[in-house]
Amino acid sequence: MAGKILSPATQAGPTPERWEAKEGKTNEILRQVWLGLGDWKNRFRQEPAKVLKEMQTMIDFLSLGVFSQENLIVLDELKYTLALKQKMECILFTQLSLDQSITVDPLPPEFTRVNLERWAKINFRPVFLPKIKIDRNFQAKTGRYIRPENEFYARIEQGEVDKSALELPGCWCLADFSTGVDYTNGTQVFPNDPLAETIARLRQEKKIGEYSNTPPGSRFSITPRDEWEKVVCPAWREALGGIGANRICRPESCVEHNFIGNVFDSKNRGQFNVWQWFSDKYGKDGSARLFGGTRDVGGLAFVNYCVAGHRDDFAVARPIVIFN
Repeated sequence: MAGKILSPATQAGPTPERWEAKEGKTNEILRQVWLGLGDWKNRFRQEPAKVLKEMQTMIDFLSLGVFSQENLIVLDELKYTLALKQKMECILFTQLSLDQSITVDPLPPEFTRVNLERWAKINFRPVFLPKIKIDRNFQAKTGRYIRPENEFYARIEQGEVDKSALELPGCWCLADFSTGVDYTNGTQVFPNDPLAETIARLRQEKKIGEYSNTPPGSRFSITPRDEWEKVVCPAWREALGGIGANRICRPESCVEHNFIGNVFDSKNRGQFNVWQWFSDKYGKDGSARLFGGTRDVGGLAFVNYCVAGHRDDFAVARPIVIFN
């Protein structure tokens, strides 16, 4: 039976004996089994639950750690690169069902098991944002996608917002999945906010401002341009650790916030009554920034603008690290 490749879905469980892989051939057999999941894009149309189960079974099998130390290196590579990459493709396919094929890039070198697990503990998780435009005509075949409101597109057409604001970056990103919060007279804080320690230190060092009732670690009452973009996000990139010096950390753009909220985080983004600052510049001179995401006036669809130096205890931001 050696050399016969069995689909994980046909196994009684992820039991090493059922694979009967000979020493020295384990690496190649595991790779073939992984590829043996087949052309999942076509199969997924008919049996999505089965394909996802096969992938999870493979991940569970790889997690057992029953092979030699040499092979464990390959198992980790498969688990934390191929598994994440193909599961991301499945998520995008399920949530969007677009006409065009979405190819997910290989993971950046920073996405090691150690880094991913450490970042996940502080609510930062990898997402792939495909190179597509969220324009007026964009719609997922699922019919569930909430685009930005028409005013956003009108401002682009009027030249107040650059047309590049329609585009997702087409790369892996590290996004902030911290749970939001409703407004409570400026005293609100994100629960268990991973940014709290960094923000409190920056306030103590007088690098960012606050109001009299702003809790020291609150991500509210921070100006978008001079504080979020120039101080908080660079400091947070350093605090995350393990990220290359050439990677950019900034507030999410409007369409990034919108896409992540639709595809990955629909029960969080757009579900609270506070603003979220975006990195998109507004105005011919770029002296303002877009904001939006407020539950009471449209949630993920809502977009507006305000001067870039404005401090508001109603407004917050989410850093995103771009791995392009």
